[in-house]
Amino acid sequence: MAEMLVVALALGLGGCATSSTRADLGSGPSYDVGPLTVLVLPPDKVAWECGYPTATGCYQADQHRIVTVPDPYVLIHEFKHYFEGPWHSPLANVPAAAKH
Repeated sequence: MAEMLVVALALGLGGCATSSTRADLGSGPSYDVGPLTVLVLPPDKVAWECGYPTATGCYQADQHRIVTVPDPYVLIHEFKHYFEGPWHSPLANVPAAAKH
């Protein structure tokens, strides 16, 4: 059910989306939404892809990619980072102690 909501949001926000399976990541579909690729993965895969053990999602600006668990609130949050444009900092979600 939640994955269907994620797909509906992707279609609604992007106007047109295509889907494919990413065999290299093991499980979870990917969706092309305009210039972005949205990967919907299980929590352990998201944490690995995002490089942070408790991550539920991340926006990877350099790869034009959103990685998310199948949760519409996480997806919307990550789209927010995309829409932030040049003000988006890749260190925005890193704890302050790790930035120094």
